[in-house]
Parts: sequence; structure tokens; C-alpha cells
Amino acid sequence: MNNLIQFKHYPTVEDAARHAARLWCQSPVATLCDFRDNRFNALTCGQFFHDFSYRKEAFNNAFAKEISLFIAGGAK
Repeated sequence: MNNLIQFKHYPTVEDAARHAARLWCQSPVATLCDFRDNRFNALTCGQFFHDFSYRKEAFNNAFAKEISLFIAGGAK
């Protein structure tokens, strides 16, 4: 068995995370982590998957990347 890390991509989840990050940057109404977690919970509400861990990881990674792009570009 190979030891490479397997990444799963969820484009819809990643798009929602990027959108959530942009919303937070426009109007931070909660802490960054609380807002991120709230948006993920809203996204997955009513979905009946057994394991959200891959989706949560994809969401968190896309959210963090979008925030980092904002910070890097926001200093201009």
C-alpha cells in the first residue's frame, strides 16, 4: 500500500468556502473560526453523509487559502 496522502476535492464545498471567506472579509460579524464553522454547518445542514471529515477539511483549506489571498492582497 502506498503512503501518499489522498486528497479529495469537493468543488461545491470549496466554492462555498471561498464565498464564506469573502463574506467574512467584507463584514466580520464573528470571529474567523466561528464564522467558518457556522458557514460549514449551514452548508451541510440537511445532508445525510456518514462522514463529513473530508468535506470539512476541503472547506477549511479553501477558506484559509481565500483568507490568505485577501491578507496578501489587502495590504496594497
